[in-house]
Amino acid sequence: MAFHVLQNVLNGGEISPEMHARFDQPRYQTGAYEMLNAVPMPQGGVTKRPGMIFCGFSLAQPGEEGNDKSLLAPFVYDGQHRMLELAPGRGRAWYPNGALVPGGEFAHPYSSEDLAGLRFAQSADVIFVVSPRHRPAKISRYGDDDWRYEILSFTPKTPAPTAPTLASGGNNAGTGNQTYSYKIVAVNPENGELSLPSPAKDISCPSLSLTYYVTVSWPALPDIQEYRIYKKKSGVYGFVGRTVDGATSFQDANVAPDLGDTPPGEKTPFEAEDEYPAVAYFIQQRLGFAATVARPLTIWASQSANFENLAASQPPRDDDGIEATIAGERQTRILWCAGEGKHLVIGTAGGEWLLSPGAGNVITPSSHGFNPQSHVGSQPGLGALRAADGILFVQRGGGKVRMLNYSYDEDKFKPKDLSILASHILDGKRITSWAWQLVPHGIVWASLSDGTIAALTLLVEHDVIGWHRHETDGFVEQVEVLPSGGGEFDLLWLIVRRNGKRHVEIMSPYFAGADRETAFFADCGLSFYDSGLTRLDGLDHLEGQTVHILADGAVHPPRRVQAGRIILDYPASVAHVGLPYTMRVSPTTPAPQLEDGSSAGRVKKVSSVKAFLYQTLGLAAQAGAENIDVIYNEFSTPVRDLPRCIENGAVDISVGRGWSDDARLTLISDTPTPCTILALVSTLELSPGAKGHQL
Repeated sequence: MAFHVLQNVLNGGEISPEMHARFDQPRYQTGAYEMLNAVPMPQGGVTKRPGMIFCGFSLAQPGEEGNDKSLLAPFVYDGQHRMLELAPGRGRAWYPNGALVPGGEFAHPYSSEDLAGLRFAQSADVIFVVSPRHRPAKISRYGDDDWRYEILSFTPKTPAPTAPTLASGGNNAGTGNQTYSYKIVAVNPENGELSLPSPAKDISCPSLSLTYYVTVSWPALPDIQEYRIYKKKSGVYGFVGRTVDGATSFQDANVAPDLGDTPPGEKTPFEAEDEYPAVAYFIQQRLGFAATVARPLTIWASQSANFENLAASQPPRDDDGIEATIAGERQTRILWCAGEGKHLVIGTAGGEWLLSPGAGNVITPSSHGFNPQSHVGSQPGLGALRAADGILFVQRGGGKVRMLNYSYDEDKFKPKDLSILASHILDGKRITSWAWQLVPHGIVWASLSDGTIAALTLLVEHDVIGWHRHETDGFVEQVEVLPSGGGEFDLLWLIVRRNGKRHVEIMSPYFAGADRETAFFADCGLSFYDSGLTRLDGLDHLEGQTVHILADGAVHPPRRVQAGRIILDYPASVAHVGLPYTMRVSPTTPAPQLEDGSSAGRVKKVSSVKAFLYQTLGLAAQAGAENIDVIYNEFSTPVRDLPRCIENGAVDISVGRGWSDDARLTLISDTPTPCTILALVSTLELSPGAKGHQL
């Protein structure tokens, strides 16, 4: 019995061995036994991942004492994107194209041990930085050649007035004498920030009346046009009036203080070593902090739209700084925070919480509350990641990636397990860094503790959840994402340790178009453009390595780099040179349901396979351990002898295998050429005389 099986959705990703007999599971039907160096696309096909471009050596190199760690931090602002690289004690900026920014160096106090614990939150031209070993700080861009590291003070920038001068006068004073005390607060004309109050000044005089008053005056401050005056009553200073247009005197004719409006009090909670926050975030125009050693379950948030001011009055104003502590059932610590609409989602080692407004839609010092959402808990050492309109975190104990989304049915955030069908991807490994590449395919990239990469194509609205693995001839230490210079796509940046050196590299943009000369499918590679190229210099970072070459769109025989160069067999105008890597895709074996039961487990053979390819140069097929066919990947010197990239073409793969209970097919691309598989049509023959199994 022979029948044809169409597999035109291949984006289920690599599934775990425990899933290999789940023939009924949709992810089995769209998945693969192996997906290495291949990217499942949301449209349904699979494409070979691009190569990695060598940008330069990292600031920190392995084996250098005190200088053996580098960290990437994206700086994203209004089309002027930069990638910051931090090494112990120093940092620098890169352009999105992988070139260094001239004059983009700066100093900072972080050591190798500090770098892994840094967390960032950016607003405009400023990246705020927290470390459990240092006071909160910021890295500001005053210009591309002027980057500055500065410690945050959290003291209002508006200067406080000096103590006022008091004088009594008028007529018809009240009965007896009284002591009156005043403070003055300046108002910043640009952002409305209130200064700290002036020192108090007292006066003893007859009791005030409507016609007997105290004149309060003070020296003017530069550029200040408005002042607020506070008077003491029952030990509390309350608002009694204000001056505008730069006026620096006020008459108090027995005005009753408003004790609901008090001068701001200075708040600097991050001064001692056990008071440095480990988490930074933004929520509703406030800069927030959390998780000091002394107070691991406390969050702080700045004044509204005044990020470097935590001051608050008593009672607090709605735009004052916020301080709140989770009262949990057991002592854990906050590991990450993420603003989500009107809520702050909080991840601790013991569970997930929500900080929400007490009433209305705005969190204020006097209107907020904590609500538990789930009790999964997060893995220390890795922050949460925003991806695909959700919040991703690694479950406590590692090994599982969960996605928090709001459930309208349950009115709470629910953590969905994204790795349950591909549990082997993270088995025995730790995610050391991760990043979200929205454009073009929507992929979570994660560096693992074994130096490889795990990735997840994630398009929730179309139920695309596909894991894939990536390897390179090196040890990947970190991944990050930065938009391209024009913002038309996102670029994956990597720190990779190769051959005893640490590199900064960028994954090339995905291949698009039929122009094979632009295809870049080699790692740690460089491109050369000139007429009559035969000698390619500048390959010192690949010294002693055997490299693959694409010259004018033709696969050139490999070369070994000697003295930082290679020699081509023939002149070329465009050449891409780098380390080889192999794409391997082994789609799950179709197990269609037959009239007499399932075809699963029955002896079968694949008599033919038709592969629908797109923009492909270089593909081989393997059945089991047997190489069965080669399509367009022979090393060929004359460019004219190579076919153009296939556009929506179908090719026949000569299978020719015998009978087997496992008709597994593996598609391979091991040349520096593009490969995209849109669909497979397999002709399966079942052995006669064996009935199907009822599943």
